[in-house]
Amino acid sequence: MNKTWIVLLSILFTLPSFSQVTLKDKLTAKKHQPVCLAYSPDGKYIAAGDMKQTIKIFNLSDKMVIKNLEGLKGLPISLTFTPDGKYIVSGGKDNKVTIWTISDGSKREYKGHKGTVRSVSVSPDGKYIASGSDDGNIIIRLFSNGSEVNNFKAHKGGVNAVCFSPDGDKLVSGGADKMVKEWKIKSAQNTLTIPAHKEMIRDVKYSPDGSIIASAGDDKIINFWSADDGEQMNSIRVHKKWVQTIAFSPDGQYLVSGGHDNMLLVTHIDEGKIVFKSDKQANYVLSVAFNPD
Repeated sequence: MNKTWIVLLSILFTLPSFSQVTLKDKLTAKKHQPVCLAYSPDGKYIAAGDMKQTIKIFNLSDKMVIKNLEGLKGLPISLTFTPDGKYIVSGGKDNKVTIWTISDGSKREYKGHKGTVRSVSVSPDGKYIASGSDDGNIIIRLFSNGSEVNNFKAHKGGVNAVCFSPDGDKLVSGGADKMVKEWKIKSAQNTLTIPAHKEMIRDVKYSPDGSIIASAGDDKIINFWSADDGEQMNSIRVHKKWVQTIAFSPDGQYLVSGGHDNMLLVTHIDEGKIVFKSDKQANYVLSVAFNPD
């Protein structure tokens, strides 16, 4: 089995002080090899998609699996909770976007992409779903019924990451063409185009206040851009191999990142200083998230 897709442990951190970051919990389940994960909005649950094409939901209070969402016909690559915490949206190798109702495990599936869905994002008001695919397209749908609001060619090559802005008006994307782009949701107008990296981009994120766009990829660099004009604000190199995944802390001061060097790091954004560096993990770190609190 290709270890590129395997993360053996979901790792949670308690962050009372960044001078002392400690391992809090390890979440495990039989035959569970996570490849993507997300916190629920209230921080009480973690959803993790795995190699068995199943999404497991862990209750963090007792570390037990409370729900198995089954029925995918391809590996899940990306997932996220809706803002109300009642649904999970996933995308993956079946080329579909799937909306799961957590309470009963039912699902709605939407076609439209002609390649693996690499990234899904839900707007802060819960009205829209965005998906990016290997086909180079971004599709924006209404959450209520799955109808397409926009379907447009976004990148030359695959779209590896999409993320709604905190105000819900825009979407940022990163692709195999090494470009970061920003789009108006309703018109699909391209508002920013940044030649951001020397190699493929794997992840992009807005800061919590929407003022910064972070991007990372195969050149081992994490870049920070002004969301207003696309000017570069900072650039850091903390990983020795491809950077797979990034996430801002809720206060916007720190960035957690994981990569193909099997490392998980926390970096102070303004200073570019590493404040936590994990032991080397057994496999690639494919997905990271901060608890919403």
